[in-house]
Amino acid sequence: MMTDDTTGTMPRKSPDKTATARIITLYRILETSRHPLTKKELAERLDCSSESVRRLLHTLDQELGDGVLVTETREQDRVPTHSLRTTRPHPLQGLADVVDLFAQWVDQVAPYLPEQTVEQARSALPQLAITLSDGGPGYGGPTQTAAPRWPMTFRSKGYIDYIPHAQTLKTLRQAITGGQVCVVGYHAAGQDAPRRHRLIPRRIVVQSGTLYLLGDALTEGTLQPEYGMTLSVHRIRTVDLKQEYLRPQAADDGMRDRHFGLKWHAPRRCAVWIAAPAADYVRDRIWSDDQTITSHTDGSLTLHVTTTSEEELKAWVRSFGDRARLEDTPLPEQESA
Repeated sequence: MMTDDTTGTMPRKSPDKTATARIITLYRILETSRHPLTKKELAERLDCSSESVRRLLHTLDQELGDGVLVTETREQDRVPTHSLRTTRPHPLQGLADVVDLFAQWVDQVAPYLPEQTVEQARSALPQLAITLSDGGPGYGGPTQTAAPRWPMTFRSKGYIDYIPHAQTLKTLRQAITGGQVCVVGYHAAGQDAPRRHRLIPRRIVVQSGTLYLLGDALTEGTLQPEYGMTLSVHRIRTVDLKQEYLRPQAADDGMRDRHFGLKWHAPRRCAVWIAAPAADYVRDRIWSDDQTITSHTDGSLTLHVTTTSEEELKAWVRSFGDRARLEDTPLPEQESA
């Protein structure tokens, strides 16, 4: 037994060897260990006896409360081991649906974001999914802290809350990805009850803060597309997936082309005259992928766009009052490009 050479007494414990310091050290050891530890291993790391470790484990278990437990595991005749087990939810537990919804939003906004940003978001999704699957109640990673917020917010004049429709979006995404026929219960505005539509969903598009499902209604009893359909996602009440499949042909659906408005009819070319006070507003924005603008000497302009919803285009023109009008001639002679 070691004694102090001058006094012949036991050496005093250094401050970091006090019970409180040991409990803190014990917690850190258990928290960071990748495998359960025996009392002997803990005693060696704490520089104390196995009996002291037993008391420290008991004290730690009492102090941690209901959120974290010190567990003892004994496998057959092996020496019991100790580890920490948290009963609090993992910071990411239960967010699988949110991650899936995030993936859907990335797909929706991809055409409007820089390609590099889209790639960063898509590359982060698998990493986040792995974290979710490898985490769980026993998560031993770093402390989760709130991420710094980007100093930018979005405002709208009324919006639709899509959180209650997350399952609908998930099911529709499955049907679109797999080319699966579904029967949709759709409650159209002004109707007393939902109606059922058998269709093949093609794509979900975003316009003015609203999600729309584009698809093809199918002829009764066949897989033959009969006519195009556009449905507001928030008005879809049920989605019943069928064991019928119709692979869409990427070359002929035309849904990758961004035209003015939703897809209600075949693309049509139109021209809109815009007065000088509203010209910059129109010039700053993209209204269709193939748009062209003719500038006039008085500051006005003529916007040439392709639309798949002429009624929407007319409503948009009317919103400008006397500062805009739909031209009778689709492609007037250009004064300047």
